[in-house]
Amino acid sequence: MIGVRYIHAINNNVIPWVMSRRKTPSEAMKSLLRKGGVNPDKMNYLEAHQMIGILKARWGKGLCSLKQVSALKHRGYDAANFTYEQAEQAFKESDANHKRKPANSQIGKVKIPPRKKSHDETINGDEPF
Repeated sequence: MIGVRYIHAINNNVIPWVMSRRKTPSEAMKSLLRKGGVNPDKMNYLEAHQMIGILKARWGKGLCSLKQVSALKHRGYDAANFTYEQAEQAFKESDANHKRKPANSQIGKVKIPPRKKSHDETINGDEPF
């Protein structure tokens, strides 16, 4: 075809741009999206394919579902990188506080230990470089 643009989709599958915009997702794709908490009804094939890739990446990292992220966002949490355990703790914590994030919530905060100076950082007793 002359003038057809190609898009590299997930797993290096080359899909013609025009076809991917018109094609609808299969029933298997739709069920996988629903399992991940995404409504596939208004998605075309390419959007569904990309969203499945995002969901698989989240599942592989052990992150919470997109439905949980959305619900926790309404409660005041930035839950994009929460694990399932952190999401569960955040729901319990917010349920105890009338479905709002408490001001002193520590869920999701990264605790970085203070950096220890090593002997390798000094040269002849000078200041660390």
